[in-house]
Amino acid sequence: MEVHKVEVVSKKQLTSKIYELNVRLVNSSNLEFKAGQCVGFHVLPETDGPDLQTKEKRLYSLTSLPEHGNELSFCVDVTPMGPGSQLVLDAKVGTQFNLEGPYGGFIVSDKTRDLLFLATGAGIAPFRSMIKDLLKSGFDKKITLLFGLRNEDDIFYHDEFSKLSEEYSNFTFIPMLSQPKGDWKGETGRITKYIEENSSKFTGYLAYICGSPEMIKDTRSLLISKGWGVRDIKIEIFH
Repeated sequence: MEVHKVEVVSKKQLTSKIYELNVRLVNSSNLEFKAGQCVGFHVLPETDGPDLQTKEKRLYSLTSLPEHGNELSFCVDVTPMGPGSQLVLDAKVGTQFNLEGPYGGFIVSDKTRDLLFLATGAGIAPFRSMIKDLLKSGFDKKITLLFGLRNEDDIFYHDEFSKLSEEYSNFTFIPMLSQPKGDWKGETGRITKYIEENSSKFTGYLAYICGSPEMIKDTRSLLISKGWGVRDIKIEIFH
């Protein structure tokens, strides 16, 4: 897999745990990838030897558009003592590191059907790229994004997706909080609760799920119980 050296252009803290990292390629013109794919950050110092598999890496989904292959964006949920998280926390403008890829088949290959995207937390990352890419390319089927977070302090990308839903009539954005603290006007509860009550609205949709292993297991099982075929459900696990 090809290795690229990148340089940090900017870093923004979106919530207490979520950071947006923007980098540019230093020695390559572009990284060719499909919306929904990920790359591996090299999170340990480079070692001698040609075997790139000996280098520890952490996978992160690209949130930027494929056409912007020289400038890449990532949405990272930082965790204590995580090698990838530490790289992001320590990164400053001008910091350089290596990444490799792209990896993954979490992409929209069937563009003849309506799409249901379900995400929690940093699981929104691949969908940010996928949704923008689809809408910009003229995709005319329906896209519904269910984005689950805990409370108001965890909200990010809300204005961005709300604006897209205003600009494109075939895109619906449904944010929901499982434990709202204030006067939240949107949906409440977990994604599974919403699906339990509204699954009939999405008959015939392809479902894409990205989140924690537990969230994916629960949501996938519920969709199957509501009549989704196994092949109509795509998953991407964020550990």
